[in-house]
Amino acid sequence: MIRTDTRWLLGVALFLAVAACGDDLAAAGDAGAAADAATRDAALPDAASGDAAVAGCSEPPASAVIGSAGGELTLCGARLAVAPGILADPAAFAIAAVAAPSPAPPRELAGPAFRFTADGGFALAAGPVEIALPHGGRPGRIELFAVEDGDLFGVEACTVDDQVIGQLVGQLGTFVATADPYPYADSPGDLGSGTLSARIGDRTASFLFPDQGYLIDQAWGQPIALAAVTDLTDGAGGAEQLRLDVLVDVDGAALLQFVQWYADGVIWQMGTPDGPGTTGMLEVESRADGRLVGTMSATLFAGADTIAFAAEFDVTPDY
Repeated sequence: MIRTDTRWLLGVALFLAVAACGDDLAAAGDAGAAADAATRDAALPDAASGDAAVAGCSEPPASAVIGSAGGELTLCGARLAVAPGILADPAAFAIAAVAAPSPAPPRELAGPAFRFTADGGFALAAGPVEIALPHGGRPGRIELFAVEDGDLFGVEACTVDDQVIGQLVGQLGTFVATADPYPYADSPGDLGSGTLSARIGDRTASFLFPDQGYLIDQAWGQPIALAAVTDLTDGAGGAEQLRLDVLVDVDGAALLQFVQWYADGVIWQMGTPDGPGTTGMLEVESRADGRLVGTMSATLFAGADTIAFAAEFDVTPDY
């Protein structure tokens, strides 16, 4: 599957980890880890540089000493809250507004990033604390990201309301809220349009989208990463379904990445027993405004058997 999305999978590992809402979290890091982590986003300018002020926060960093009774710290709508009993000894917490790298489109920054620290570092000596970041009521899908070495890593949010997005974290760091204004379809059945006519062995099948499946462009803008999936329908020998993955790069280079045909209780996939995933050929005759017109062919195999596959398509996928 092709994605041009900002990375999500490393977020939990990098922050050791994001707590489930309301769950306890084990202590994270030690003094040495805190000192090392404190330098990881040192290249990000703070609010005094003016970059963060443009993004909506011109206030200087805020700080406070919080002890076993708990407490709260706020800055430009961002919040850090420590529940009573979390800390055995007082610690100096701080929040500073910093600039953030741009997320992958169609996401947009919903405000500046905020750097949350305890005693000058990012590691905590005890359980989780709550952080919340403002998104300004931006329309669309609101998401939370951690900033690590100039990249964004997705963090599952615990709470999202009309002004802030938040989570419990076991290790402090730099976080930012984003907004994705793209009008996503309510279901895959609303995605894509066009026709595909296929010859699979001795079978001929034609599919009309979205009536008989869906067409998803998994990339934003360029390239086009098309996943075409037909409905599971009744054929001569029982249920049948076709799936195709196609990549058309920014320079027009086209690649048939995957073909799967399910029929008569057998799954056929692109390639041969000796070369799974090979044999795919794709020619795009026309490409304009997201529409793809062309032909494709491949050999499909199931066990030691092979069949020929070919198709003509005129499709327009939806992101």
